[in-house]
Amino acid sequence: MRASAAVWFLLAALTAPVHAGLSITPLEFPGQAQPSIATVRDGFVLTSIDRRDGIAELRFTLLDHQGKTQSEGSIARGKDWFVNWADFPSLVETDGVDWVTFFLQQSDATKPYAYDVRLTRSKDHGKTWSTPWTVHTDGTTTEHGFVTLLPASGNNVVVAWLDGRHGASANHDDGHHGARTSLQAAMVNDRQQVTQQWELDTLTCDCCNTDGRRIGDEHWLVYRNRTEGEIRDMLSMRFDGRAWSEPMPLPADNWLMPACPVNGPALASLGGDPLAFWPTMRDGKAVVRLARLDGTWQTLGELESHESLQGQVDAVAFGRHEALVSWIGQRGSATVLKVGRVDHAGRIAETHEITEIAPGRNTGMPRMAARGRTPCWSGPRQERVQ
Repeated sequence: MRASAAVWFLLAALTAPVHAGLSITPLEFPGQAQPSIATVRDGFVLTSIDRRDGIAELRFTLLDHQGKTQSEGSIARGKDWFVNWADFPSLVETDGVDWVTFFLQQSDATKPYAYDVRLTRSKDHGKTWSTPWTVHTDGTTTEHGFVTLLPASGNNVVVAWLDGRHGASANHDDGHHGARTSLQAAMVNDRQQVTQQWELDTLTCDCCNTDGRRIGDEHWLVYRNRTEGEIRDMLSMRFDGRAWSEPMPLPADNWLMPACPVNGPALASLGGDPLAFWPTMRDGKAVVRLARLDGTWQTLGELESHESLQGQVDAVAFGRHEALVSWIGQRGSATVLKVGRVDHAGRIAETHEITEIAPGRNTGMPRMAARGRTPCWSGPRQERVQ
């Protein structure tokens, strides 16, 4: 089996009744995997990894608002990359319309989870890319990944990632679960320099994706925390341009989980307020929950509960006053990529099914982006090599 990236463009305004059907345009990019989608000035950028003959190559495809390819090319390539279904590259466009992305490079081939975050930048919309560089400076051969990129003022970018530096002496035969993982962040400029750096949390979940958004003049992060007693609930943090806030808890799940569930949260803007969407467990069933920040985090409800629900959530603003959330849910025994529209009051106005997908890790992490009221999703699809 060889992976193939797929992008679904949803060209409807998402205001029709659920049973009215949707106009969905599927696009495929054979041979590419670990896809992610980002909004840029000229449309959408799909990033994905193509692996051939032992070499991994990070590629991009610029798509217009109708899903037509405008340009494509190679960003970087190497033989010593860490390529994983859950920890994969993404891209962000700065205020100065630079493109910034990253890949994960092994730092010690004898340790399965020893890899570094390597940033690269394009100032000409993908025609050329800067020499990759490592954003963290701890020098440990440990895990550095699950990255969130957020545009800051000018051409600056906030980079946040999960970091295993404090567990450098742990037994690496235990993989992710043998070490302490922290949440680190840095501000980087367009000269490949770290101008500020922070340790935001000294104990987090090991391998749940982080997420964040710039909302107004502030930057927000959400992530899965980990207590000494193995409770793995969600926390958020806010950066006002000068300092980070203390961690703020989302509505409690009190989920006792002795290992990482590989299932992180998502964040979007809903009318200028942070909107969080995340998976958890309750009474033996997987649940996806929604909350909005109004002074404190307020629960908006649950979108689905099922023993086989996978989660793998995402969220984006949809126009100025609404948001979209997506997740991998169930319809009977079928695994389905779903989307819900959240109205300005925080109510689930409608839900739709985008496509059936194979269950398990082959689904990867479907990612979502929206330009105005045109959303699209990226996700892997399996195809046989003939």
